[in-house]
Amino acid sequence: MDEQTAPPLTLNHELDEDSRRLELLRGRTAMGLLQATLPRLDAATLGLRGLMLLAAAPNVGKTALACQLGLDVVRQDPETCFLVLSLEMPRLDLLRRLLCNLSRLEWRNLTLELSGQADRQALDEARQELAVLGRRILILDDQNFPRPTVENILEALVRLKQDSGARRALLLVDYLQVFPLPPGWTAGQEEADHWRVGAMKTLRDRSGEAVLVISEADKPGPGQPWTASLQEVRGSSRAVYTPDMVFLLQALGEEEALREIGGDPRTAREQMRQMGLAFQRLVIAKGREGVERQSINLTFFHRQSRFAQGFRVFL
Repeated sequence: MDEQTAPPLTLNHELDEDSRRLELLRGRTAMGLLQATLPRLDAATLGLRGLMLLAAAPNVGKTALACQLGLDVVRQDPETCFLVLSLEMPRLDLLRRLLCNLSRLEWRNLTLELSGQADRQALDEARQELAVLGRRILILDDQNFPRPTVENILEALVRLKQDSGARRALLLVDYLQVFPLPPGWTAGQEEADHWRVGAMKTLRDRSGEAVLVISEADKPGPGQPWTASLQEVRGSSRAVYTPDMVFLLQALGEEEALREIGGDPRTAREQMRQMGLAFQRLVIAKGREGVERQSINLTFFHRQSRFAQGFRVFL
């Protein structure tokens, strides 16, 4: 045993510490971080906490949803910070997505075609809000954070909490399958999957914070829907057995989406196209300690990088 590691305690010694921790929870409505924009998610999970995996087929909106959760957490709790490790997308792209979310401007309008005073005012207000919230948000990419090891991430998280005065944090890793392996790695893919999941578990355990990890899932065959099954999450089985919660984001098929809108299918299809929206379900496929497994209907306004609870059309 490591000289610096205390010997394990028997349960009679653990009881007092557990009682102390339970007293800290008494009277609270949640155990983890609340984001409020998707209230059913808060109610089902009792707050974001532990190690969480968010998986979906490609191009469904995993990053947009994860970033919205982090943004809404810091909006909801002034003592919380949000750290993003973006392993593929440049940080300025994510910044613009946050501006789209806050302003409800579509990406094209935000970047190319601000049309009128209303758009300019919406963007100005979003920038002002993000300037305040941004003191507690840090986005790391390959330009400002070229060596994303577990140790370096933990150090960055400590600095962010110290600099912002935050007591709690949400850490987002986007995404699992490209998290760098140790130099000189020669083992196979299954061993790499195990190591990456173990690294995420270490981030959770050593930070004591909520860690949300995005994972790719196998793409369905032509004309086949993604069934939101744990078996479709890419990588070894450890990727779905280790996390405390597993979320699966599923896009509804066209026929089911059109039924939700009702009326003439051609009119409904055109309406969805013009509004830039898609109907999706967030499936809580796994959870521990009070988490309720269920499906939550979402509307994804993909041009605004924004999700709303329920199936919505006239917004």
